[in-house]
Amino acid sequence: MSNTSASPTFGILYPGEMGAAVGELLRSQGFEVFTALSGRSPATRERAKRAEIRDLGTVEQLFGRVRFLLSFVPPNAALGVAETVAACPPRRTPPVFVDFNSTGPSVARGMAESLGKAGIDYVDGAIHGQACHLSSSATVYLSGTRRDELGQVLCDFLRVRELGPDDGAASQCKMLLASLSKSLVALFLEAGLLAKEADQLELFLQQARHFYPGLMRAIERMAPTYPAHAKRRIGEVVDVEETFSRFGLRHGMATETRRFLEALAGANVPASPHNSEKWTIKALIEALAEAGVLRAREECDRDVSST
Repeated sequence: MSNTSASPTFGILYPGEMGAAVGELLRSQGFEVFTALSGRSPATRERAKRAEIRDLGTVEQLFGRVRFLLSFVPPNAALGVAETVAACPPRRTPPVFVDFNSTGPSVARGMAESLGKAGIDYVDGAIHGQACHLSSSATVYLSGTRRDELGQVLCDFLRVRELGPDDGAASQCKMLLASLSKSLVALFLEAGLLAKEADQLELFLQQARHFYPGLMRAIERMAPTYPAHAKRRIGEVVDVEETFSRFGLRHGMATETRRFLEALAGANVPASPHNSEKWTIKALIEALAEAGVLRAREECDRDVSST
């Protein structure tokens, strides 16, 4: 799509891995893409530079320049970003605020209400898929009264599913998918650690690839990212637990997944091995075993039971 004066402009808060990938994709389609880097880290600035996302300095300046303002931050920062945007000086035509964070539906509806009081329309968004494969395999979920306006822009180069006017529908879908994907990865890594302890890791991986090839493709795509993003994943699973509770359901698997991720985060396994850019599944399980991830979890459980 060529960039014309009628083309919508986009703001990215902030260019983390996913935010930078979305910004770069939008820019490649001819859209103007901006961000606000005042107070942001050198890493965020570098990602914005690589993606050629233009810096406008502050959120207030960004707010006055763009049609769609896309939020990509850790779950525990999502509400604060929405509140910062809601506090911007009023404008005759404010941007549509689109929250792409892994928060639960109750948080999404709360943000919609807060922004609505400031005269800012809200779209609940969720992206399922990896930043490096956005245009080939990811899906963008959108809900809210302004979802179709954004969906019409994105559907030319992304797979888009619109889920109706409910401000929390996209976040709820994200919770369902997160519950499955995070639990599968945690379960597989736990089984791999048991196989390593039993001196059958190679056999375990061979047989898993033979009997469950589809599962293994997913695990080999997702699991290597967990050492780098374990802390963020914990926040996502906490929202999954809260979603189960909201419906009066027990969240056993989600809770166990969170505990595993807490042990992984506490083990300080490096984001990637020293001699490679990406973990293999075997090398990752061996590193987790060396770091004592399951043993750390057992100690944590004993501490909890003794209180």
